[in-house]
Amino acid sequence: MCLLFDRSSDRAIRALWEQLESLGVPSLHPHTHGRHVPHVSYAVLRSWDLARVSAALRGLGAGEPARPQVRWDRLFRRGRAWLLAGVAAGLAARQERAAAAVTATRAELHKHYLPGLAAALLAPAAGTARAAAGSGRRGL
Repeated sequence: MCLLFDRSSDRAIRALWEQLESLGVPSLHPHTHGRHVPHVSYAVLRSWDLARVSAALRGLGAGEPARPQVRWDRLFRRGRAWLLAGVAAGLAARQERAAAAVTATRAELHKHYLPGLAAALLAPAAGTARAAAGSGRRGL
């Protein structure tokens, strides 16, 4: 289950990926043979019953539009640069509801999509960003 961006945001993210690649910084631009779609994942399942999960997700409704804001960057495995978005309370709550809905069907949620993980990952980055700012280094 994921949140897709509107057309202008999608184009902006793709343009950023292309710019990073032109500078020699690996991005998600060539990922999945250039067909990668910018998105925010609410849940990634390792095992599931499609009918049960679909019914549970239909019960959540469409939700309000979200406006994530990029706060800093991070490098992840395999050398790709990923931009992490600041998470609004409503978006975090929706992810928690999605995770609860799918796990209630006995689906196995991937460990990286457990509710609250984003906050735990972002907290150490704030100290890193302050240290980088104090050293005069600049991020992406």
